[in-house]
Amino acid sequence: MVAPLSKDLSNLPRHLKEYSKLDKVFFDGAVAGCMPLKSRGEIMANEMEAELSTAGVKAGAKWTDVDCRNPLISMDFGTTFKGRVTNDELPYAKTMGSLCVGLSGAICDALIQGAGAASSVLEFSERVELRGAKRLEGLRS
Repeated sequence: MVAPLSKDLSNLPRHLKEYSKLDKVFFDGAVAGCMPLKSRGEIMANEMEAELSTAGVKAGAKWTDVDCRNPLISMDFGTTFKGRVTNDELPYAKTMGSLCVGLSGAICDALIQGAGAASSVLEFSERVELRGAKRLEGLRS
């Protein structure tokens, strides 16, 4: 699944283009995909849960007293595994897959290193209090 970002793209079926509202949608997020080895041209999409959950949070905020306007940042640290069956051979069909782990740990490590508390998130075996950090009112520990 690679989402069409324009109704002019070839991956949006012709019979749906007439009904599409994609020309009215503003999207500036990043969608990543990759060509698996031995691919015949199919693109294996990486997930975009962070984009979708941010859209859900912003839509849900309309029914609350929370002021949730731009800019809003969401981070997805997850590891992605996608795959598909490529033929119908018996007893076992051939498959191809894509495993994406590139940034899942690197982003956390970069944030922790920037805080100066440790050189890696893996060093946190117990709760760490940052010296000189101000505690925000109303937040639970």
